[in-house]
Amino acid sequence: MKKISIPLALITLLLITGCNSSVSSGEDNNDENHREENNGQDNNDEMKELTLEMAGQGSPRTLVELTSFIEETPELGTANDVSFHSVDIYEDFGEGTQLVFLIVNRLPFNLQDISFSLTMGDGTDEKKVWDQHHVVLSKKDIGILESNHAIPFGLALTEEMEETLRSINTGQFVIEIDDFQYESVE
Repeated sequence: MKKISIPLALITLLLITGCNSSVSSGEDNNDENHREENNGQDNNDEMKELTLEMAGQGSPRTLVELTSFIEETPELGTANDVSFHSVDIYEDFGEGTQLVFLIVNRLPFNLQDISFSLTMGDGTDEKKVWDQHHVVLSKKDIGILESNHAIPFGLALTEEMEETLRSINTGQFVIEIDDFQYESVE
C-alpha cells in the first residue's frame, strides 16, 4: 500500500488556485451585515484552531500526512462556512485508488448526515472527473463534523478518471458543490 503522488506543483497549485469550494449555510446575510459593520473586513484572524478527525479512515501514514497538512495550513477553511479541499490521490485510504478531500466546518455549530453533488473537472464538458456525483457523508461513516474540525473523505477513482484528473491544466481546475444538505447538531 502506498500513496500515489500527484506532482507537487499540481497539488500546490490546486490548493492555491481554488481546488476548494465553499458552501454557505444560509446565515450569510448575518455574516455580510457583520462585515459591513466592520468596514468590509472579515474576522478570519478570529478563527479557532482547526482539528483533524480521521473517523477511522486511512493508514497511519495518511493520518501523519493529513495532520501535517492541517498544522501547516491552520487558516484552512472560510469563517462561518463549510469548505472542501482536495488533498491528494491515495491507494491506502480505502478500497482502491481514491482522491482524498477535506471537508472543513467553520460554522458555529456541528454537522451530521451531509450530502451534496460534486462536479470536478476543467470547467468544460470535455474533461470531467465527476459530473453531479451524489456524495453522502453519513454520521455512521464519518461521525459528527464539529465546528472548527476537518474530516477527510475519499472518492474512488478509476484509471480513466485518474488520467483525466492528471491531464487538467491546474489553472483550469474547477470543483463545484451543489445541493449541499446537512443536519445541524448541538
